Amino acid sequence: MFNYRILFRSFTSLSFLQIANYLVPLITFPYLLRTLGPKNYGVVIFSGAIASYFAYFIDLGFNYSANQKIALINDSSSISKLFTSVQIIKLICSILSLFVISIILVFLKISQLQFTVILYAIFIAICNSLYPTWFFLGKELSHFSALIIAPVRILSLVLIFSFVIDNNSVVVLMQIYSISSLMIFLLSIIFLIRRFRIKIIIPSLSIIKSEYLESLKIFKGIGAISLYTASNNFLLGILTNNTMVGIFNAADKIRIAFQSGVTIFGQSLFPQAARNIKEDKDKVINELTRFMFIGTAVILIFSILAYFLSSEIILLIAGENYLPSIKVFRILCYIPFSVIVSNILGIQIMLNLGLTREFNIIIWCGGILNILMLIILIPLFSVLGVAYSVLLTESFISLSMLIILSKRGIIGNV
Repeated sequence: MFNYRILFRSFTSLSFLQIANYLVPLITFPYLLRTLGPKNYGVVIFSGAIASYFAYFIDLGFNYSANQKIALINDSSSISKLFTSVQIIKLICSILSLFVISIILVFLKISQLQFTVILYAIFIAICNSLYPTWFFLGKELSHFSALIIAPVRILSLVLIFSFVIDNNSVVVLMQIYSISSLMIFLLSIIFLIRRFRIKIIIPSLSIIKSEYLESLKIFKGIGAISLYTASNNFLLGILTNNTMVGIFNAADKIRIAFQSGVTIFGQSLFPQAARNIKEDKDKVINELTRFMFIGTAVILIFSILAYFLSSEIILLIAGENYLPSIKVFRILCYIPFSVIVSNILGIQIMLNLGLTREFNIIIWCGGILNILMLIILIPLFSVLGVAYSVLLTESFISLSMLIILSKRGIIGNV
């Protein structure tokens, strides 16, 4: 039912892309920590947490709603209409984001450095959000996406080691990130316009409204994910200090890199699942369930290995200044086990079967649960409270999806 050749090509291309995305931060992490100092590096992380809220708002649910649509259309006119509609909506959301953050920053008592870094972080978030990930995934062109992004990431790596030389280089670092993000966005647009002969067609308000509302249905759930991603660093910074943010971020970055295999597999699988589930629902669900069982078994083995090797992993990547991150990582390393379950059950099955409302309710409940636990657990356990909160939230989401699909008879009974 699934085209394994295309699936393998998408997976390998996205793997290369994720290596480029995560290798640069992992390589530069120890260097930036020593060069910028804990305080200034904390400023960068905290600003990124603020910017990520706006990134979710700009992205809406297009990586899934538009992804599904673009996978099913091939004529140039329809592609042009969808492409321009999505990008116009994202551009409008970007302008609104800049307006809102500008007003907020005026009334906040923050340093000039923090103010500048936040603005750069918002600009980076806008460029990243305008990057047409949904188009590359829907048309299964991730190998081209990798070819666009990887060289720019490597260039940014060279620039960071060349120009970020002391603790006064925070703005220089953000400028390098900004230029890289802008270059990737512009190159992607040029590539897609030339390859698909896309014409910039100004769509009618009715078409824009339709695309917006359709994406909003998914965003109501997907957007809630920011409640238990961006909120972790944000609330930790508010309730403790930038040092604790750095300790958590060190462990979480490694966990995300470890988890990237799950994310890549899910992104590679989604376009085919969206197409095939309409033709033979039972067969596709059986295949997806098989993927889930195999994936959880593999991930569990890696999670156990990561737990026992946590000291070596943290010392190798983050250094001795981050010894407290070891305990955090031991908790976080089991999260990918829950994530692969929620990806298959939620994104691959629930969204493609039209169970958007149920999906949204689960995600929002998980997001609210995470916020409440963060408020309670951070004062009690400091940085470990964040790790416990994220693990419990992901487990709650996966279990809820399993129960709902089982009760509906879509997958085997619990």
